Amino acid sequence: MLIQPSTLHLTIEQAAHLAGCSKSAVQRALNQGRLTAVYTAQGRALVLRESLDLWIEWRFFYAGGTDDADKISVNQAAELVEMRPANLVDYIERGAFTEHRNPAGRYILDRQEFEAWRHTIAPPRSRLDPSLRWYTVEEIRKLTGYASHLPIYSEIQAGRLKATQCRDPHTIHVVAQADLQKWLKERSRRFPQVALKGEKLTLEEAARRYGVTVMVLRQGMKLGMIPASRQVTKGPVIYLVGSEDVEEYLKLRASDEAWTLVRAAEFLGLKYPYLVRVTREGDLPSRLDRHPAIGPRRIVDPDQLMEWFARQRIPYRKEAVHLSNVADLSEAARCSHRILSDVRICLEDGTLPNWKGLIPRFALDRWLEQQGLPPSWQADRDSQWLRTDAAAREAGVSKYLVHKWINSDEVQSRARGRNYLVHRQSLLRRAEEYFSQPPLAPELKTPYQTEAPVARLTQDYYTIVEAARLSGMTPGGAYKALERGKYGYERGSGQRLYPRQEIQRWLESRKI
Repeated sequence: MLIQPSTLHLTIEQAAHLAGCSKSAVQRALNQGRLTAVYTAQGRALVLRESLDLWIEWRFFYAGGTDDADKISVNQAAELVEMRPANLVDYIERGAFTEHRNPAGRYILDRQEFEAWRHTIAPPRSRLDPSLRWYTVEEIRKLTGYASHLPIYSEIQAGRLKATQCRDPHTIHVVAQADLQKWLKERSRRFPQVALKGEKLTLEEAARRYGVTVMVLRQGMKLGMIPASRQVTKGPVIYLVGSEDVEEYLKLRASDEAWTLVRAAEFLGLKYPYLVRVTREGDLPSRLDRHPAIGPRRIVDPDQLMEWFARQRIPYRKEAVHLSNVADLSEAARCSHRILSDVRICLEDGTLPNWKGLIPRFALDRWLEQQGLPPSWQADRDSQWLRTDAAAREAGVSKYLVHKWINSDEVQSRARGRNYLVHRQSLLRRAEEYFSQPPLAPELKTPYQTEAPVARLTQDYYTIVEAARLSGMTPGGAYKALERGKYGYERGSGQRLYPRQEIQRWLESRKI
């Protein structure tokens, strides 16, 4: 219907002015059918005033507004508490407010309920006292050198660090400068800088220098035998100990009465639960005793310990399975390329851990590693155990044949990880038997060929492989041909043995 403009009809510009929006929004509402319009003779759209009033009201409610004086929109409430509307909606969905909705289905809040809640929440950071210097948790972490925020939050939850809650996009706690200084002073009092004897070392450096684990040093700190100074640097909190203090503690701990299961496990390179199990089963004698540097612990006799360890076949790693658990002075000298007197000095001063000249394999390899040398299971060149490739070169055969001997238990072998070690003497005996076997029959000395002539047969029985060589076929082809012809055979050594007459008849039938 084409009409002329009147007061009941508004142009798009007039409708946008009354609605307080852009012309594109009015045009979009026309396209969506939310507004009704008529057109003039020139094709100009005129919006009906009645539909415009309804659309303005719909926009007001769609934006979350309300016409109830006892209610407040989410956007207005968010502006009052300086919070994003989405965060306020999250509070509504979690049950902090009674749920109310306007005609458009948008959330609205009860005004009295909102005012009561408003006084219970933390203020925004912008409303804190501007005359004070406030530190965030991240700034405190960087200042103290902590690796994470967890230690700082633990101090806040314990009440040792006074913090103020606030609403900030990046933190929920801030600390005033005076409170931070008080906490730092109290923290220094709780962790005083004690006097350390000798060179200052970290626990890791001391453990590497004296050949013990960090757990041993922490145990000494717990018992008060090793004074320690707690240091806070960039990264994790570390402890400093004095070299002389560590030496005194280890000297006291190394007495005859201090052979605990923990120390025995470290000395032998075994796992602590394994020693606990063998002591409970009675395989390793032990007693419950109390030591001034250790406390009540289960103690083992070192002589009985070394005697028991020498009988076991429990290497500390799979590569050392072919070696004994205990090494002596001569083996240590050979692996380290030193003379016996030099190694004896290392045994006496404790550089090479031992007990009455007996050296655990684990301690020997660790000592060799500190000198930049390969471990004993790599440096043992005169060992009677050879790898498969070395065994093949030693015997003058292929590596495949060595593996065949291992699988059939024709040579003495041991597993080493995914590989095998072959005993030298058993390998040489098997190689001698292999090369001393009677020579092949003349008809079997010819290599495989596509056309093998019928030869004079000299053996009484032939295997599938030998029949294949006579016929010029592959072993699989010869097997199928003999099976298809139903030639007679006998069983021997786990394989088929065909008589000479059957093989001769089969070769003649092939007309070679």
